[in-house]
Amino acid sequence: MNGQAVPGYVVPVLSGTTTVASGISDEAGRFRIALAPGHYVLGCSPSTRFTIVAGATVTLDCQINVP
Repeated sequence: MNGQAVPGYVVPVLSGTTTVASGISDEAGRFRIALAPGHYVLGCSPSTRFTIVAGATVTLDCQINVP
């Protein structure tokens, strides 16, 4: 959507091929998901792999194509 926020988008988080958590974007397109330490993939952007360590906060962007 040309860089516009997409409210209500379900953002999945995967560990391997299993969805382990998800969040829903707010009116500004932001989302927050609490995760245990580990290695994950942001489901809306399969090339976005990230690692969570105890006590850390990670900020990621999720680019999606909206028809």
